[in-house]
Amino acid sequence: MTVEARRDRDGTVRLLLPRAQGAVLRSLPARLRSVLTRPDVSGRLVERLFPRAYSDPREEAEYKRLLGKDLLEHRLRTLAVVEKAMARWKQGPRRVELAIPPEQFDLWLCFVNDMRLVLGIELGIQDDTWEKAFDPAHPQAEEMALLHYLTWLEQTLIEA
Repeated sequence: MTVEARRDRDGTVRLLLPRAQGAVLRSLPARLRSVLTRPDVSGRLVERLFPRAYSDPREEAEYKRLLGKDLLEHRLRTLAVVEKAMARWKQGPRRVELAIPPEQFDLWLCFVNDMRLVLGIELGIQDDTWEKAFDPAHPQAEEMALLHYLTWLEQTLIEA
């Protein structure tokens, strides 16, 4: 069964996925939420999800003090939008259909990209290791496959 992504005349993107892929996708908002809301979120994860706005440490500290909470709340609101859309998807015997309205499209891309960033950090991926061949025998093969899938999904949504 193939995946389809198409844009309707009104700008809505319709994503048709096999049920198994839909189930995986549906599990991701809760996973991202648990990462964003845990008290020990720090280091590389914060740097990737909330990149520096200023090179000067004092300016950066002030920026984080003023906007840090808002940036986190924006990501959590994005997750709520994604979860509501998933709750409304049409489920058939073999596949699911998800409608992404034009006003939510950027939020979906943000969600998919944030999930990719989290997986990359959890897998310890550095820019220079991303191009290594996929090894299905690796202990983290499922997570790596999910990262590749999300990368492909992001591209598919953009192309639609």
